[in-house]
Amino acid sequence: MTVARPPLLAHSAGLTGAATLVSRILGLLRDQVLAAIFGASNDMDAFVVAFRIPNLVRDLFAEGAMSAAFVPTFTERLALDGKNNAWRLANNLLGALLVTTSALVVLGIVFARPLVTLYAGDFARVPGKMDLKRPERVRLEMTIQGKTIVQAYDGKTAWMIMPFLGSPDPQKMSEDDAKDVVEQADMDGSIVDYKAKGNSVELLGKEDVDGSPAYKLKVSLKNGDTSYVYIDTETGLQVKETTKRKQQGSEVEVDSYMTNFKPVNGVLFPYSIENKVGGKSVGQFTIDDIQANVAIDDKIFAMPAAAAKAAPEKEKK
Repeated sequence: MTVARPPLLAHSAGLTGAATLVSRILGLLRDQVLAAIFGASNDMDAFVVAFRIPNLVRDLFAEGAMSAAFVPTFTERLALDGKNNAWRLANNLLGALLVTTSALVVLGIVFARPLVTLYAGDFARVPGKMDLKRPERVRLEMTIQGKTIVQAYDGKTAWMIMPFLGSPDPQKMSEDDAKDVVEQADMDGSIVDYKAKGNSVELLGKEDVDGSPAYKLKVSLKNGDTSYVYIDTETGLQVKETTKRKQQGSEVEVDSYMTNFKPVNGVLFPYSIENKVGGKSVGQFTIDDIQANVAIDDKIFAMPAAAAKAAPEKEKK
């Protein structure tokens, strides 16, 4: 009489390894698709952060200590106590995992905000400083994970320092990136003295902005770009601006909303600016302090020379 032998441990481990390999290949394809669609964007950053916790749970329960302990236990129970007892053990474990992961999901939803702060505190608030000086000078600094990002324009050259791109040295900006910085250098905005700047302005009528009527102005810039500026009909303040910017080689329409105006030396400035694309928020800037008519050295706007490379070691005699 021939007795059917239970599956060998090596055979089961081989199937598990093959499934894990397929999972890794599909994960690589997923990352390539996401990179092609989103690139280095806020949406992609949000996905990576949101993926951390469920991925950690998968590592613990699917490929970590739980898996390492279950496979030999299940195999031993199958060999000694039979198929029914072994699968009863598996069903009990799966039920416990279902209850545990369901509880974790509910807790994750309830405590989503503190979890995001814990896992991605730098995403919530990035400290920065912007210096503006006439004529057409700007410098923006932001500190992320202990590294400083710089974007600046001295009236002639737009440059940047991007340590996360692999180099701490200053580099000239591309033509598309330079456009945004040059526009930021105009602290008065595109509609003040627009004729002298080579711009043209056309009144298109009125449009509601967050429930309040605003004049809609079409601004054709000297460089060929077009933006739309919204001026509140009651306060005369600019409350919205729509521009087109290039991201990952494609043109994206960005709506900037200005709120929380406060006086600085008799002039009202927005202390909160939120950028939206397709109605979804992609970034919010909260200003803590604005100082006007402060002396600023022109040198901070000029592109510095690249840091000198370390001299090669002298040959040993």
